[in-house]
Amino acid sequence: MKRTTARPYQLCMTLETPGLTQMSAPQRQAMISRLAQLILQAGGIRIMDAGDDER
Repeated sequence: MKRTTARPYQLCMTLETPGLTQMSAPQRQAMISRLAQLILQAGGIRIMDAGDDER
């Protein structure tokens, strides 16, 4: 049986749109952080918050 492996994909997004360049630095950082979390979750990686220590 021949196994085929899917080629990895690289996400390419333009983050220099007018709406994003008008954001303040903290707003932009929060947006990028949320986007990174969303991408990781889509890949099946569990995101733990700083206060999520499962006690």
